[in-house]
Amino acid sequence: MSGDAITAIGAVLIASGVTTFAVFIAMLVPLNEWPVAATVPLAEGQWVTLDAAGPYMLRGDTGGQFTFVFLGLRYTLQAASGTEVVGFRPPNRSRGPNGVPLWRFIVPEPGSYYLRVWGLSDRDLTPFKLMFLRVLPFKGWGYVVGIVIGVACFIAGLIMLIA
Repeated sequence: MSGDAITAIGAVLIASGVTTFAVFIAMLVPLNEWPVAATVPLAEGQWVTLDAAGPYMLRGDTGGQFTFVFLGLRYTLQAASGTEVVGFRPPNRSRGPNGVPLWRFIVPEPGSYYLRVWGLSDRDLTPFKLMFLRVLPFKGWGYVVGIVIGVACFIAGLIMLIA
């Protein structure tokens, strides 16, 4: 095979790899959204109804304002029977849609729960809300495979151009 043909094939592989990578990334990003199950105002204690069992992420809604109001707060969730729901602070690196996660709860069954916010003291809470986001399993593995194929095409094209 001549050098011009190898260069042309390498260029086509690079172009198709970059295109495949970009298309599959664009298709993967919307799959990462978590539906909002409930929104409540930021207050010391209130009832919230969750419609399904499973993991929930608690996130702060600032209304587009820059604020430190959520720093240093702790959250607990109790079932109507008085039993406390398992909750923990997620790692700082676990960012996702709708900002930084505040707390994560593993809800055992659907129903009404009492959300208690600790450490509010004398903060102005008027414009701020808390959102319960339903954590859904990842369903984009096909797109991840497409991304890997795009990267493989790009690397194969580079190798053909270099060799």
